[in-house]
Amino acid sequence: KLDLNHPNPRWTLNIGQLKHRRHFCKTLFMENNRNKMVSIGGSNSSYQSLKYVDIHDLNNLNKPSYVTMMNYKRMYPGACILFDECGCGHFNCRHTGNRLFVGGGFGGKIEDDAISIYNAEIYDMVKDKWMTCFPRKTNYPHTYPSIWVDAFDKNVVYIGGDLYGIWEAHELGYVEWLDIREN
Repeated sequence: KLDLNHPNPRWTLNIGQLKHRRHFCKTLFMENNRNKMVSIGGSNSSYQSLKYVDIHDLNNLNKPSYVTMMNYKRMYPGACILFDECGCGHFNCRHTGNRLFVGGGFGGKIEDDAISIYNAEIYDMVKDKWMTCFPRKTNYPHTYPSIWVDAFDKNVVYIGGDLYGIWEAHELGYVEWLDIREN
C-alpha cells in the first residue's frame, strides 16, 4: 500500500497472519473480488504436504478465513477460479467465481503422490465443501501445473506442465483438458 497523502510516502505491506506456515503453495486472487487472496496447499517446514486452504480478505488482514481442508495433500498445486452463470447476459461472464479448481501437486508420500498428481478437486465456496472431480484421473502427472479455464467454454479446464520442466528443459510435461460436467 502506498499512501500518497503522507508527507513521506513509502510502501507498506501487511498480509496478515497465516494459521499454518507454509512454502510451495499456490496463491491467487479471486477474479470477482480482487480484495481476496487464496493460499492453497504447500508444505510445512519439514516438507510435509498440506491440505490447508486459507482465504485472506485484504481489507481485514487480521482475520483470515479458513476453509474446509482439501481431500488430498498438495505441495506445488495448480489452481484457477471457475465461473458460474450470473444472468448478466455477457459472453464469458466473470461475475460469480464461487468455485475453486485445484489439481496436481505432490502428496508427500508415494501413495499420496499417486493420487494428487493425477487428480483434481473443486471447492464450492458457498457450500464450504470439496468434491473430488471426474470419474477418471488425468493421463499424465502434473506436479507443478498451470491451470486455466477455456476462453469459450467455462466447463472445460486445461491442466499442463510438470515440475521437472523447471529443472530439465527436455521434459515440460503435457497439457490435458477436463470437462467439469463429467462428474
